[in-house]
Amino acid sequence: EVMQRITDVIRTTDTPSSLRSVPYNFGETKAGTLKADEWRTLTTLYLPIALRLIGQLQRLPNNHIFGTQESTLLHSYIKAAKLKYWLTRPSCPPVFREVKSLFDRFVSPLVDANPISVSEDHSPTPQVIPADLRQLIQVRRAVLHARTLHEGSIYTRDSTHVGNSLILYYPGGIRNVQPTPGIIKYIFEMERVVGFAVRRYLPLHSHPDPFRHYPYFPARLYSSTLAEHLETVKPEWVVTHFARWNFSPQHIVAVSLSSVCPLPFLHMSCLTMN
Repeated sequence: EVMQRITDVIRTTDTPSSLRSVPYNFGETKAGTLKADEWRTLTTLYLPIALRLIGQLQRLPNNHIFGTQESTLLHSYIKAAKLKYWLTRPSCPPVFREVKSLFDRFVSPLVDANPISVSEDHSPTPQVIPADLRQLIQVRRAVLHARTLHEGSIYTRDSTHVGNSLILYYPGGIRNVQPTPGIIKYIFEMERVVGFAVRRYLPLHSHPDPFRHYPYFPARLYSSTLAEHLETVKPEWVVTHFARWNFSPQHIVAVSLSSVCPLPFLHMSCLTMN
C-alpha cells in the first residue's frame, strides 16, 4: 500500500521538464537502479509529499520532533554526493579513482535525450489575441508564443506543457512578500518585450496547512481554485517553477523547486569527506 501511494504521487505530480524524473514503476525490478538526481527528486519531493500527507511517517519510529524528518530523508543522497565529490579530488587514492567510471554508471544522471524544444519563429507575426488577454494588455494584436527561455529556464503556456507553466512569482515585482503560485495561460510579446499572462492559485483561509511544521520542506497547501482574472508577470519577477500535486479536489500542494532552498545541512561543507 505504501509503495502504491508513493508511485501514485510520482505519476500524478506535475513538474517542469528540467526536473530529473523518477520512473512511474519505482520499486519494481524492471525500473532498474535510480541515479543520483533521481534519488534527490524522490527524497526531496515525492517521498515528503506521499509519506507526510498519507500519514505513514506516524507509523515509523521517530523522535516525535516536527521538522527533522526532512534531513533524514536526504541522507542517502548526501552520502552519495560526498562519495562522488571525494572521487574527483586529487587526494583520492588512485585505486579508487580507477573505479570512478563504474561508480558514475550507477549514480550519475544521464543526459535527457528528448529535451523540450524552445525554438520559435525568427519573424513572428502579431495576431488577434483572445478576449481575456486583450482585456489584460489593452491591445487587439500581439505576438503569442508557446514557450520562451529566460535565464536558462524554460517557460511555456499551460496548453503546451503544464509543468513548465507552473511558476512562483512576486506579484507586481514586489520582493518583500511571499511568492505566489500561478499558472501561465499566455506568453505574449509586444515591442520585443515578453510577458506572461498568469492566473494565480487562491490561498486557503479555513484549512490548516499540514506543512507548517516542516520548515525545511518548501511546500504549502493552496486552494485548487484559480483567480478568475489574468495578471501580467514579467519573467524577471519569477522566482522558480513549482511542483503541483492534487491533494484533493479542493486543494493542491505547491512545492518550490528553487535551487536556493533553506537547507542548512546542504552547505558545501556537507560535500567534504570527514
